[in-house]
Amino acid sequence: MLVAVIDEDPWAVRSVNGVLRDVGFRTLGFSSPLAALEILVPRRFDVVITEHRMKELSGAQLSSLARERMGDERPGFVLLTRSLLSVEGSERELFDACLAKPFQVMELVAAIEQSVMARPRKSSRPRPATGARWLHGTPKGKTAS
Repeated sequence: MLVAVIDEDPWAVRSVNGVLRDVGFRTLGFSSPLAALEILVPRRFDVVITEHRMKELSGAQLSSLARERMGDERPGFVLLTRSLLSVEGSERELFDACLAKPFQVMELVAAIEQSVMARPRKSSRPRPATGARWLHGTPKGKTAS
């Protein structure tokens, strides 16, 4: 499964990419939401994980634009935020899953799975299989911020 991680904080991108790779996902990180948007369509990511508050584009704006451009071929969207209370109802509807920071790795994996299942289903496109490594657990205490 190919996952895009988008946050204007390069440390956060490296952190989330690292924990996802540790549990068997393929990832590509972006510190520019605009640059990520240009690559999302041709690369056909399975899931996009994005920060809520960014200067170039908010996570909600990114999700909305990607949905407009990709329609039923869109990836699943997971929102990361410091506080779920800061995400308005109309913004929340643009995401298949939302997580408050900090979170446990298995919470992130569950959000990825939820977002994959929420994507529009086309009969010609099978659901991507997740990496099997995470099924066996991760080291205790491993978290991402």
